[in-house]
Amino acid sequence: MKPGWGWSILVCLLSTGWATAQATAPTLSAGRFDAAGYFAAGAEPAPATQGNEWAGGRDAAMHGNSGWLQNSPSDGGYSPSGSSWWVSADYLLWWFKEPHVPPLVTAGPPGSNGILGRPGTVVLFGDSDIDLHDHHGARLTAGMMVDEDELVGIEGNYFFVGRRGASFAAQSSGDPLLARPFFNTNLNAQDSELVASPGLLAGSVRVGLDSELQGAEANLLCVAEDNCCCQVILLAGFRYAQLDEGLGINESLFVLPTAPALGGSRIGVSDFFGTHSHFYGGQVGVRGGWWYRSVLFQVDAKVAIGLSHESINIDGSTQTVSASGVSTVQAGGLLAVPSNMGHFHRDEFAVLPEIGVKLGYRLTDAILLTAGYSFLYWSDVARPGDQVDLALNPSQLPTSSGAGTLVGAARPAATLHGTDFWAHGLNVGIELRY
Repeated sequence: MKPGWGWSILVCLLSTGWATAQATAPTLSAGRFDAAGYFAAGAEPAPATQGNEWAGGRDAAMHGNSGWLQNSPSDGGYSPSGSSWWVSADYLLWWFKEPHVPPLVTAGPPGSNGILGRPGTVVLFGDSDIDLHDHHGARLTAGMMVDEDELVGIEGNYFFVGRRGASFAAQSSGDPLLARPFFNTNLNAQDSELVASPGLLAGSVRVGLDSELQGAEANLLCVAEDNCCCQVILLAGFRYAQLDEGLGINESLFVLPTAPALGGSRIGVSDFFGTHSHFYGGQVGVRGGWWYRSVLFQVDAKVAIGLSHESINIDGSTQTVSASGVSTVQAGGLLAVPSNMGHFHRDEFAVLPEIGVKLGYRLTDAILLTAGYSFLYWSDVARPGDQVDLALNPSQLPTSSGAGTLVGAARPAATLHGTDFWAHGLNVGIELRY
């Protein structure tokens, strides 16, 4: 209840109580008291409850109509007003938008060499959206009212959704044939690098993709409406979010002794694509809460507008161990080679809205148990699968005799590609108010 209404009720009740006292007080003539100050015989004493009735009216005006007592445990209700500070902790079970990954591993009959488009070639990993499974995390929130009337407050929170991802592994002694496909820019045709092939190579390939999300915000709160069963709060502040993801492809090859060259050698090939997106922006929003006895239903709607700083790290290496045990390491793998290796970044305009719904149950005056759902959208981020360029100029690939020399087009190229992102999930937590 707003302060102005409380003072109006107070004045009204005080006036009513005083008028009642004047109307019921007896009229005493002079000389009707004895020496001790008591009423003389025949006098009509004032009703014993008269003074208490006035005091009771004053007490009701001062306390009985306040938002806190009106929703005390005796009637089973509770109002968010009257809380000077609050803290909460939530467990998060969220899911992310599935990232797209190009075809990275193939298999097929020996005649196909695992080249895309040839009869019998199948894609073992990639060429689709990859399920990252569920992510687990937490959110911590703290806030307080800063003015005497409890109409203005501050609130901040931090959340994280831990690293989780998908993985794939395949190995072969040569049959079935395993390969990594690419587009050969010198031949202007599809091509592949062999991982396992009859009579030539035995090998394995592993692909790992992971992702994690975190963020924080700080807001100024302003109570727009507050009564015994409903509260509306406007908010404005600053929001930060961070999405980190990585895609790694690793090969372990053994050149069979029957191979025409490098028999007995071992080769390790590694490609890595790491992306980092950071959002910085101003935020506005509204929060509505409705109480029915001990049950709360709350809706939060916020939108932040700002800058998305996106960066990619591309790195690759090839290690060769000869049959005699001599080891050499060179820069460049297969899809991460000198033409696209390095650190690259850009800044893009972005919006980040979030909506959440929550049900709460008041366990005690100070403890609230909650469960809810959240949906967060980010309009522009960098994701690792989008940074993979399958067009390759093989002249720059490392060889057993040394680093390759680029002749022709500088492909793959490092071109940062953006896409949108969303995360959503369930929240379960506990809130303390005082």
